[in-house]
Amino acid sequence: MLRPLQLLCFCLVPLGVFGQIDDAAPVRYAPDSLVTELEGLFDELARKHPGFYRYVTPTDYQRAIDSVLTQIDRPMTELEVYRLVKPLIAKMGCLHTGIMVSDATMTRLNAVPNVMPLQVSYQEGAVFVTRGLHDDLVGQEGAEVLSVNGRPMVEVYQQLLAHIPMDGHNQTGKHAILRSEFALWYRTLISDTTSFSLRLRQSGEEFSVIVPAILSADFPSFETQPQDPLQFEIREGYGWLRIQSFAKSYHREQGTRFKAVIDDAFQVLREESMDTLVIDLRGNTGGTDSYASYLVSHLLSGQYSYWDRIEVVPAVAQDVKGTAGLFYGKPLPPTSSQDTLWHWQKSGWFTREFDYYQIQKAVTQPYQGVVYVLIDGLCMSSCADVAAVLHHQGRATFLGEETGGGYQGNTSGMIPSVELDTGLRVDIPLLKYTNAVNPTVNVGRGTIPDVMVPQALYEKEDATLAAFERLFLQRP
Repeated sequence: MLRPLQLLCFCLVPLGVFGQIDDAAPVRYAPDSLVTELEGLFDELARKHPGFYRYVTPTDYQRAIDSVLTQIDRPMTELEVYRLVKPLIAKMGCLHTGIMVSDATMTRLNAVPNVMPLQVSYQEGAVFVTRGLHDDLVGQEGAEVLSVNGRPMVEVYQQLLAHIPMDGHNQTGKHAILRSEFALWYRTLISDTTSFSLRLRQSGEEFSVIVPAILSADFPSFETQPQDPLQFEIREGYGWLRIQSFAKSYHREQGTRFKAVIDDAFQVLREESMDTLVIDLRGNTGGTDSYASYLVSHLLSGQYSYWDRIEVVPAVAQDVKGTAGLFYGKPLPPTSSQDTLWHWQKSGWFTREFDYYQIQKAVTQPYQGVVYVLIDGLCMSSCADVAAVLHHQGRATFLGEETGGGYQGNTSGMIPSVELDTGLRVDIPLLKYTNAVNPTVNVGRGTIPDVMVPQALYEKEDATLAAFERLFLQRP
């Protein structure tokens, strides 16, 4: 989830070199114009995105850009350009930098059946059916998918992995998304065909099946926002706190008073003398930093650091003037000749969302018991910050999968969008957050659990919670 403060406070340089034609048929754009526009886009990303080279060197990234531009040798539609550029955006290793097709193109895609009627899971180098959405696939759950429309399925799956943005080199978040949305990503990024020839293997026997596509509206939606995003209860011998979102807007919609519920939960833990707490953050894609930091303030003692710093590029720092200067603190120039980024400053009164690079203070009565945190590939953004800080402080034992969000931090905050003349829209985050963690640990990775619980093909039980309960029973 993107951070909640996504204000278009700075005007990005217009990149247009030709006009969009509103027509029922997809417009094809001249290759020279496309190359010029994309060169302008990546120049602008390099100028405004403070984490542009966080996980990739300028030389390697320029080589990748050049490789993509040389493939533009014919007139192309918006969707064709999207399919070409999407993995290049993902290569940056920034979860919050996105490129999307226009509403018109998405409407055209959604108007006709072009979605593969199945869900899949990747296990030990192979792809398996987890749910069939057509009569010929119902009952084939667990079958290995060998190929789709003549292409090896593993090759197709690996291609889609390269299209999904995630912080650093993380893979668990990508697999989590494809477990739910493989068919939708295939439709948008590989082929929007109307039927699929699948080669399957079930119980050692290979066979083929041809199935028609379904409408995207008939495909199970990937629900990232739970109906009950905050739950607490006392179980046999331990407290259980499930936080599926830190988004203030969502808690407000649900009528949940986040901080009050957190306060009450820790009050009950004290009253019940409960010395063990499980915090379940699985599926929490992030949200509001003040909520995430508030949870941490109940788990650490005294003073501590949450973020180390927030940085912006000089071009953005120098734009904080006039009206913008009334809302945000003026960024400070680098103190070292080797540092090219400016340090973002907290706002005097407009928002507290930038305050957490300062020394933080725990609540008066922080929890002193043993803490276990359950994590997975969908723990992103501010949720990943929580996991990283608690891990660095040695405050919890982690179980599950590596978080999808970066251990060292992310680039997000204010995220303006720029629309290209093809209709594509690019989100460019402007603030580089660095967590207050060891800068040499888990670089390019998320928080890696102490107890790894790999995703099973079928979850007959909650394997991660079961792993905790085994540890709990083994306590002295």
